[in-house]
Amino acid sequence: MTQIMERQKGVVGAAIVPHAPQFLTLPDTEDEAQVARVNAAMRNLGDRFRALDADLVVVLSNAHCDDFVVRCVPAFAVHCGTRAEGTGGHSGFWPIDGEAGYKLVRELLDFGFDSAFTLDAKLGTAFTIPLEFCGYAREMPFLPLFVNAYVPPQPTPERCFAFGRALALALERIGRRAIVLASGGLSHYPGTPQYPHPDIDTDRVIFEQLKKGNLRYLLSFDGAALDRTGNVECRALQILAGMIGDRPPQAAVFEPSWHHIYAVVGWTELGVRTEAPLH
Repeated sequence: MTQIMERQKGVVGAAIVPHAPQFLTLPDTEDEAQVARVNAAMRNLGDRFRALDADLVVVLSNAHCDDFVVRCVPAFAVHCGTRAEGTGGHSGFWPIDGEAGYKLVRELLDFGFDSAFTLDAKLGTAFTIPLEFCGYAREMPFLPLFVNAYVPPQPTPERCFAFGRALALALERIGRRAIVLASGGLSHYPGTPQYPHPDIDTDRVIFEQLKKGNLRYLLSFDGAALDRTGNVECRALQILAGMIGDRPPQAAVFEPSWHHIYAVVGWTELGVRTEAPLH
């Protein structure tokens, strides 16, 4: 198994993780014990990822109608700068592996995706919280990938899945061993009266399907269904589904709060995959 993992290129580990800003600010409305449990689950995954000896961490998340919306709103964008300015509780500069970003943009063109790229986009905590909570040092260069989740028209589930498949192949082509953190969801309704009422029933079904390894279930949610259930950020998860396909995770945690449904799902054994025999 070790020899196989050493030769493997592309995605060698992956996770679905939350990024609620309350994780940093911890207002009185939050359950600190719950935040600690989510942090522990993410840190455990981070420790297992670091044991895989990857050479690239990709954080795949959405822009929150901040930096991109005032200039340009691409469906998919890759950060190709050398550093990016953080925001909120993670202000200051974060190092970026822009070289890997440029290589991926070129490879994605061959797979039919004219991905946008940026040299100076800022990073919201949707990108930096996953790194901190998974235990990665701030000094470590990483690669942010943006998906448009909030500004219509957003990419369809099918397009997100196809982009994920292309991205996984592109990572193999450039010879990188990557950990992918897909950050977003589950249900929440920021800036609306529905904010205190996340759709726990829908989210529990999504979580159980993910826990079984049925990632393609995410494709059954079109744009209207994602919006109705507060799961517009699941586009990052749909991309991850394209990257790793259907397979059961090695870790799964479901934590409902009063305003978000936090889910932590991790795949730490992507180098070994067995198919069930056909009947």
